[in-house]
Amino acid sequence: MKILFLGAYWYGWDLLHRSLKSLNEHEITLIRYDPPRAGNKRIPELVQPVASETNFDIIIYVGVNGGSCLPTIDELVQLKNIAPTIFLCPEASDTQWWHEHIKKYYKEKCFDLIVNLD
Repeated sequence: MKILFLGAYWYGWDLLHRSLKSLNEHEITLIRYDPPRAGNKRIPELVQPVASETNFDIIIYVGVNGGSCLPTIDELVQLKNIAPTIFLCPEASDTQWWHEHIKKYYKEKCFDLIVNLD
């Protein structure tokens, strides 16, 4: 399976992608979209060149809930045009951090699946 693993810095980011990689069953492409790694580029600018060369089976997105690299709803919906998209959400049950985002993401159908990592 060809997987695009897309995320911004979070302390569990590396653990998540390494655990998937340890299965030795998938071709995984990693893209970090947080500054300074991405500069001022937005998610579509980072993903489109890679997606045009690789036919991904799935996108795994590990998101942030604020800051300059927070993707727009439109940017997230665009990912679904590339491949089915899963949102791995750290601390999704923490009302102060994620509930409003999750409600918007669900309403706007940003992801095919949202998974709480709590």
